[in-house]
Amino acid sequence: MREDIVNKANRAFLDLFWQITETEIEKRNAAIKKLLKYLSADRKDKLKLISYTLDRLTKGLRSSVAASKSGFTCALISVLENESSISTDNLLMFLDKNVFSFKTNDHKERFATNMAKIDSLLILQKSGRLRDLGLDHHKKIVASITNLSDTESCMISMQSVLPQVVPYLDKNTIGLYGDLITKIWSTASKIDEPSAVQLLFVLRLQNFPQVMSIVKNLPKIQIGDKSIIKRVVGAVRSCLQTSDGQTAAELVGHFGESPTFKRLWDRISVPIEKPEMPISQRLQVLRLALSLVPKLQTEAQIKTVVTPNLLLFLRKQLSSQKLASHEDICRCLNRLLQHLKTSQPDELALVGSNNDCRFPTPSIGATQAAQIFTVVASQLPLFDAAVTPKSPQLVSTLLECASTALSDDYLYEWSSQLQKLFLSPKDDSSSTSAVDRTRLHILDLLRQVAFIFIARSSEAVIDSIEEILAFLLLVANNNAFPLGSAEPAVTAVVASASLTHLGRCLGLMVRGVSLRAEMKDSSLRSKSSKETLRMLLRVMNHLVETDEKVCTNDGEDLLQCLKTAGQLLATALESTANADSLLSCWISLLHAVTVIYAVTLHSNPPSPKESVLLTLIDDISEALKHRNSDASVPMETDLDEASNYEAAPEWSSVFTDAMLSLCVEPWRLLREVIAATFGRMVSHRELFAPPLAPEEAFAVGGKPHKQKDEGKTVSPLQLIISIADNRSNAAQERVVLAGKDDGDDDEDEEEDGNDDSSDNESESEGEQDESGDEEMIDLGAGENDDESVEDIPEATDADDFLTDEQMDAQDEALAAIFRATQSSKLEARSRKDTIALLKLRSFDFLECIVLYSCDANLFLPSLYTILQLAIASARRNSKHEPKGSRKQSPGCVQLARILATLNQLRARSSASNDLLYKSLSGSDESVALLSAFLTAVFATFKNAVPDEGLIKCLHIVCEFLQFKKVASPEDSRTPSKVVQSVVQDVLTEFLSKPHPSRTHQSLLKRLLSTSPAVAKSAAGLLAERLAKAATSESPEGIYSQTALLHLANAVTVGLAKQSDVVREWTLPFAKTLVSAYFSGKVSAGWTQSRVLASAVFSALIGCIKADKTVVSVESTTILISPGEHLEPLSSEQLKTVRELNKLVHR
Repeated sequence: MREDIVNKANRAFLDLFWQITETEIEKRNAAIKKLLKYLSADRKDKLKLISYTLDRLTKGLRSSVAASKSGFTCALISVLENESSISTDNLLMFLDKNVFSFKTNDHKERFATNMAKIDSLLILQKSGRLRDLGLDHHKKIVASITNLSDTESCMISMQSVLPQVVPYLDKNTIGLYGDLITKIWSTASKIDEPSAVQLLFVLRLQNFPQVMSIVKNLPKIQIGDKSIIKRVVGAVRSCLQTSDGQTAAELVGHFGESPTFKRLWDRISVPIEKPEMPISQRLQVLRLALSLVPKLQTEAQIKTVVTPNLLLFLRKQLSSQKLASHEDICRCLNRLLQHLKTSQPDELALVGSNNDCRFPTPSIGATQAAQIFTVVASQLPLFDAAVTPKSPQLVSTLLECASTALSDDYLYEWSSQLQKLFLSPKDDSSSTSAVDRTRLHILDLLRQVAFIFIARSSEAVIDSIEEILAFLLLVANNNAFPLGSAEPAVTAVVASASLTHLGRCLGLMVRGVSLRAEMKDSSLRSKSSKETLRMLLRVMNHLVETDEKVCTNDGEDLLQCLKTAGQLLATALESTANADSLLSCWISLLHAVTVIYAVTLHSNPPSPKESVLLTLIDDISEALKHRNSDASVPMETDLDEASNYEAAPEWSSVFTDAMLSLCVEPWRLLREVIAATFGRMVSHRELFAPPLAPEEAFAVGGKPHKQKDEGKTVSPLQLIISIADNRSNAAQERVVLAGKDDGDDDEDEEEDGNDDSSDNESESEGEQDESGDEEMIDLGAGENDDESVEDIPEATDADDFLTDEQMDAQDEALAAIFRATQSSKLEARSRKDTIALLKLRSFDFLECIVLYSCDANLFLPSLYTILQLAIASARRNSKHEPKGSRKQSPGCVQLARILATLNQLRARSSASNDLLYKSLSGSDESVALLSAFLTAVFATFKNAVPDEGLIKCLHIVCEFLQFKKVASPEDSRTPSKVVQSVVQDVLTEFLSKPHPSRTHQSLLKRLLSTSPAVAKSAAGLLAERLAKAATSESPEGIYSQTALLHLANAVTVGLAKQSDVVREWTLPFAKTLVSAYFSGKVSAGWTQSRVLASAVFSALIGCIKADKTVVSVESTTILISPGEHLEPLSSEQLKTVRELNKLVHR
């Protein structure tokens, strides 16, 4: 059988059986999954493969290697569970052949075979085949294993296997095993010191009436009897000495509901309670406790095991990686936590009822985690604060697992306790770092509790959310308004972390309000989003009120902003039911978030950054005021034509400008709220979008976008594009770079946009840094002349050396100059980083427009800019990747990010696509704009790097603009027709050049092969060019011929998706190929080019695959009969001809 499988080249299948024997469990499990997948596939030889699998796995049961035997056992059980076609008789045949009837003289192999006989019974039960066995089969199994009962090792295995099998036997079958059960039970009851396995055998079976009917006169183990404690303790200690902690844990777990459980555990856990005991014994008890805890069913039982001394000893083991037992204890704790995450109720488990109001969820794993959590949290709530970073986080993980089982009241009480611990942390060490570490851990736990409350999203938890987030806000404000009740004082690191956690909590609520759900107002998810929005507004209002109380004695400007924010939020809360007011709600949210952020930066006197934020806050409130008052009134501009547009006028430009300024701030919540707000501006069509001429919308020939004219208002889109475009200086102007730095940065940006040379780019940046540094040094010296250099005493003529006073004065002056220079360097670097960040953030705005816009004047320019960024990113990648050490230039959007954004075009709603389709085809101007867009894009891609990701970007765009799912009339003004027309123009230009663009070639191949409509429109042009090439006396170059054939083959692939038109193309194309390359009159020189020959044969094979009637053409018979013209072909080309011959005759 094996030889047949090997002959069929199933080497990978055979290797799976070797991988099943790996020592690592993960590798064994992966091999078993591959085996199951291999057997589940439809194959002609599936029966042979299954027979070989059963033969190989049943033989593996006799392995004496523990890992191999475990792997074969698990694999056999999995195969039997998944493959219902395997009959029980077939399975028993292989078991009888390879296990029960197997004979050997080798002692080691005979012992492994005997153990396999016992394990076979367990395999039959776990695979569900035990119920299919008849009485004869059971008799044979009983006879085989009964003969082994005199062997001690086999008896131990029976004591473990039989309790797992006997409960599943019916009353007629269980009697066959009566003698064996009675013998084992009698042995366990007679000896004074039974082993743990013997005690477990009795404990597992004594609750089944069918078993007790067999062993009538044998005593049961009374778990409430004090006399049993000594025997159990002795058995447990024997297991611990042999490192069999799982068996010991199962034995002790049976006494969990016994009144003697506490006394039993007190005797077992003596080493834990006495630090002077040997460390090895203490570790044994700790491992036992970690294995025992998941088997306990009530909080009282867990509290008996998990004592403060045990937690302290566990934390000590986790707090130092130098301890020899550290990794072992980490593994034990990880097993416990993993069990809680994946715990499923056992079929035979008797789980007691739990009426505790904190545990309303019936999930076994969540209930167990909640019970353990409450015990640990009541004794050591800050357990994780002292452990190493790589150690398991016990409290945090338990809280995560028990999130659905803990009640609102309990979580509220525990969070209040954490807040008190934060204000007065109890730490043995008085160092600031220890206190900060404790406080940082408390903040993370509070964040987890807030996440749980937010996930529940009900009115009952809003007050709890408000209290937790208000506490985080007070800590975040510590730099501006110190917490007087905190002892010791809160440091800047802790305050910054608190602001981060506050942003994460609010960000979770922001993401809970789905924009796509709002666009589908009738959906259930939309209702949930509105409820989350109301909760978010209420929480933000509470945070604003909290800041108002803090700023009462200081910060009048901030106090006024907070009052305005409170009024806006109150108005927003009243209007959440109105769909037209949703944008106002989000603008009010952004206003409030910005005010809260400004409070955290407050200083006296106000810093420049705080002043800028106050200005932006005023801009946001004014924009909202104008938006709500009258959308047709511009905001203090000279734009007289604003009333001609139906879209929202000037206020959106001011608001977009403010959002662009805020998006570079380091608080992530600001960016999330900005993205949500701007997305709703676009989807609600309230973004100012004046009609653009094609020459304004798209830069042709590599020229930058035109700068704004004085006296005219710049639209939000123009502002965003000017920042994103590497050829524009708008980003530098916003960050206010002055002097020589401006000129140097401008040169760098031009080099980034054109990418003439990466080396020149790096050199220019280096020159910029050096020149900037020199200028900063000069400025620093000038600024300090009056303060320091002027007071230096002059040296007298009588003294050639400086005095001590003069030396000290000069040292101080030089130190001041160095400090000023260093500060200037840091400021220059910060400005450059801000410019790069602003360019990256501007892409987020473009992404929102592309995904949610329904206006051609917004959609097409944004899409064009994104494609420009993709070209620049691909060009940089092509220059930087070979060197390996060069990183992506700052401010450059990664090509993968752009591709991910364009892929989301397919997820746009059908309603949005319908509106965009109407906008693109509604007028001659919009059609001209689309045509200009496509022309500009193809012209830009002409000299682009032929990167696969870049080509895919443009392909996605062209495919989307065809609007295949939108019903469109047969009109030349439809976007699909415009795309086809532009592709034809590009194809015509491509075919007219002797060395066409490789990027265009790859792009055209992809378009023609994936779009039948585009392929059909290009078929005529390519057929004409092929016919001309076939009749021309002067053949074209190899590159041109190859490109032409590739495009023609792409047309064949594209038309093959429409069987009604493919024949009109393939028959003439095949005739043209044969006459051009295989006719006896044609020179065979083309066969000397491997690339051209491959293109010719690929085109022919493509024709035959697309249309089988091609083989009936008389002119193709030349391909299947070797002739003189085939003699110059190489061996590889002749092999291709033979494959073509097989395809023709198939």
